[in-house]
Amino acid sequence: YDSRDYDASMVLLRHHIPNEKIQMVMNSPSSLVRKKEYASALNNHHIEVEKWIFLEDHNVLE
Repeated sequence: YDSRDYDASMVLLRHHIPNEKIQMVMNSPSSLVRKKEYASALNNHHIEVEKWIFLEDHNVLE
């Protein structure tokens, strides 16, 4: 169970993004699967992820 307050994070995020679209950086696609509350909060607050960036797919030193 993930007890973090994603709703508060989304309210803050919406306050700072002009067009309700973001690029999301996560460790891996499995991170998103494990954090269903996070995906639900994005959806509930109508924040569209226009690009997913997964760190496991990129060389961080580039």
